[in-house]
Amino acid sequence: MSQVKKQRTFNDGLIKFYELKTVTIPGKTPKKSLVIKESLRHNIKTVGIARMNLAMQTNSKADLFIECPKREKITATDVAVTQDGKQYQVINIQYPDDTEPPTMLITMERVGTLYDIPEN
Repeated sequence: MSQVKKQRTFNDGLIKFYELKTVTIPGKTPKKSLVIKESLRHNIKTVGIARMNLAMQTNSKADLFIECPKREKITATDVAVTQDGKQYQVINIQYPDDTEPPTMLITMERVGTLYDIPEN
């Protein structure tokens, strides 16, 4: 018997994922810069007790938990920027197999140092 997949929609907004790269200009100090990877629609989820405890075990803090369409190129080293300009570090990605379309659950924490956001 086949399992019925949970239908998902992504109506809470748009989030942009950036790769953090080191840019070196000859004669200058190397600097971290954001390079756009993907813009995705998402749903905001509730950060539960288990997820908060898991984040604390890795010395992280679960500030934002979202669900969005699955993209393999999003990684735990990426920086995410919400529509209101808040910046988050991706700390964990999970891929549930019971959703349609395929989704990923992303746990993030606020970044300590804000990065310049490139115009895209």
